[in-house]
Amino acid sequence: MMCFSGAVMPLGALSGTRPPDTCGTMPLADISLPNNTRYIGQEVPDACTVAEWKRLLEDGRLVGEKILWARRLRCSAGGMAAEALEDADALPTQPQPVFVYGPDSVITMLDSFLSRA
Repeated sequence: MMCFSGAVMPLGALSGTRPPDTCGTMPLADISLPNNTRYIGQEVPDACTVAEWKRLLEDGRLVGEKILWARRLRCSAGGMAAEALEDADALPTQPQPVFVYGPDSVITMLDSFLSRA
Protein backbone atom coordinates (compact mmCIF):
# COMPACT_ATOMS: atom_id res chain seq x y z
CA MET A 1 0.00 0.00 0.00
CA MET A 2 1.24 3.47 -0.79
CA CYS A 3 0.39 6.80 0.84
CA PHE A 4 0.29 10.14 -0.91
CA SER A 5 -0.34 13.22 1.17
CA GLY A 6 -2.11 16.04 -0.61
CA ALA A 7 -1.80 14.52 -4.08
CA VAL A 8 -4.10 12.41 -6.18
CA MET A 9 -2.16 10.20 -8.53
CA PRO A 10 -3.80 8.74 -11.64
CA LEU A 11 -4.23 4.99 -11.57
CA GLY A 12 -1.35 3.34 -13.39
CA ALA A 13 1.02 6.23 -12.71
CA LEU A 14 2.26 4.54 -9.57
CA SER A 15 5.03 2.02 -9.72
CA GLY A 16 4.65 -0.94 -7.41
CA THR A 17 0.85 -1.01 -7.33
CA ARG A 18 -1.03 -4.14 -8.22
CA PRO A 19 -3.70 -4.29 -10.91
CA PRO A 20 -7.24 -4.23 -9.51
CA ASP A 21 -8.94 -7.53 -8.73
CA THR A 22 -6.93 -10.09 -10.63
CA CYS A 23 -7.31 -13.84 -10.13
CA GLY A 24 -6.28 -14.90 -6.63
CA THR A 25 -6.11 -11.40 -5.14
CA MET A 26 -8.49 -9.38 -3.02
CA PRO A 27 -10.07 -6.19 -4.38
CA LEU A 28 -8.18 -3.02 -3.53
CA ALA A 29 -9.63 0.18 -2.10
CA ASP A 30 -8.06 3.63 -2.21
CA ILE A 31 -8.83 5.36 1.09
CA SER A 32 -8.99 9.18 1.13
CA LEU A 33 -9.04 11.01 4.47
CA PRO A 34 -10.13 14.57 5.32
CA ASN A 35 -6.49 15.69 5.73
CA ASN A 36 -5.97 14.96 1.99
CA THR A 37 -3.96 11.83 2.71
CA ARG A 38 -4.71 8.96 0.36
CA TYR A 39 -3.82 5.33 0.99
CA ILE A 40 -3.60 3.43 -2.29
CA GLY A 41 -4.31 -0.30 -2.49
CA GLN A 42 -5.88 -1.31 0.84
CA GLU A 43 -7.03 -4.92 0.48
CA VAL A 44 -10.69 -5.56 1.26
CA PRO A 45 -12.76 -8.75 1.07
CA ASP A 46 -14.77 -9.53 -2.06
CA ALA A 47 -18.19 -7.84 -2.06
CA CYS A 48 -17.32 -5.99 1.15
CA THR A 49 -20.02 -3.68 2.47
CA VAL A 50 -19.36 -0.43 4.32
CA ALA A 51 -20.59 -2.06 7.57
CA GLU A 52 -18.34 -5.10 7.09
CA TRP A 53 -15.31 -2.86 6.41
CA LYS A 54 -15.94 -0.87 9.61
CA ARG A 55 -16.40 -4.09 11.59
CA LEU A 56 -13.11 -5.47 10.23
CA LEU A 57 -11.38 -2.22 11.24
CA GLU A 58 -12.82 -2.44 14.77
CA ASP A 59 -11.75 -6.08 15.09
CA GLY A 60 -8.21 -5.29 13.93
CA ARG A 61 -8.37 -7.67 10.97
CA LEU A 62 -7.48 -5.13 8.26
CA VAL A 63 -4.68 -3.00 9.67
CA GLY A 64 -3.41 -5.31 12.40
CA GLU A 65 -4.66 -3.09 15.24
CA LYS A 66 -8.16 -2.34 16.46
CA ILE A 67 -9.61 0.98 15.34
CA LEU A 68 -11.84 1.97 18.24
CA TRP A 69 -15.22 3.40 17.25
CA ALA A 70 -14.68 2.62 13.54
CA ARG A 71 -18.44 2.14 13.23
CA ARG A 72 -18.74 5.94 13.61
CA LEU A 73 -16.85 6.48 10.35
CA ARG A 74 -18.78 7.57 7.28
CA CYS A 75 -17.85 6.75 3.70
CA SER A 76 -18.75 8.29 0.37
CA ALA A 77 -17.82 7.60 -3.21
CA GLY A 78 -18.06 11.12 -4.58
CA GLY A 79 -15.91 13.20 -2.24
CA MET A 80 -16.32 14.54 1.26
CA ALA A 81 -19.33 16.67 0.27
CA ALA A 82 -21.18 13.75 -1.35
CA GLU A 83 -23.96 11.83 0.35
CA ALA A 84 -22.72 9.16 2.74
CA LEU A 85 -22.95 5.53 1.69
CA GLU A 86 -25.32 3.35 3.71
CA ASP A 87 -23.85 0.50 5.77
CA ALA A 88 -25.41 -2.04 3.38
CA ASP A 89 -23.78 -0.42 0.32
CA ALA A 90 -20.75 -2.00 -1.31
CA LEU A 91 -17.45 -0.38 -0.38
CA PRO A 92 -16.06 1.25 -3.54
CA THR A 93 -12.91 -0.35 -4.92
CA GLN A 94 -10.30 0.81 -7.44
CA PRO A 95 -10.37 2.87 -9.51
CA GLN A 96 -13.00 4.75 -7.46
CA PRO A 97 -11.65 6.07 -4.11
CA VAL A 98 -13.47 5.79 -0.80
CA PHE A 99 -13.73 9.10 1.04
CA VAL A 100 -13.75 8.46 4.79
CA TYR A 101 -14.74 11.01 7.40
CA GLY A 102 -15.94 11.02 10.99
CA PRO A 103 -14.79 11.97 14.48
CA ASP A 104 -11.26 13.42 14.50
CA SER A 105 -10.02 10.87 17.04
CA VAL A 106 -11.14 7.94 14.87
CA ILE A 107 -9.72 9.48 11.68
CA THR A 108 -6.40 10.13 13.46
CA MET A 109 -6.26 6.51 14.64
CA LEU A 110 -7.10 5.18 11.16
CA ASP A 111 -4.50 7.48 9.56
CA SER A 112 -1.85 6.37 12.04
CA PHE A 113 -2.47 2.66 11.51
CA LEU A 114 -2.74 2.91 7.72
CA SER A 115 0.54 4.85 7.56
CA ARG A 116 2.30 1.96 9.33
CA ALA A 117 0.79 -0.79 7.17
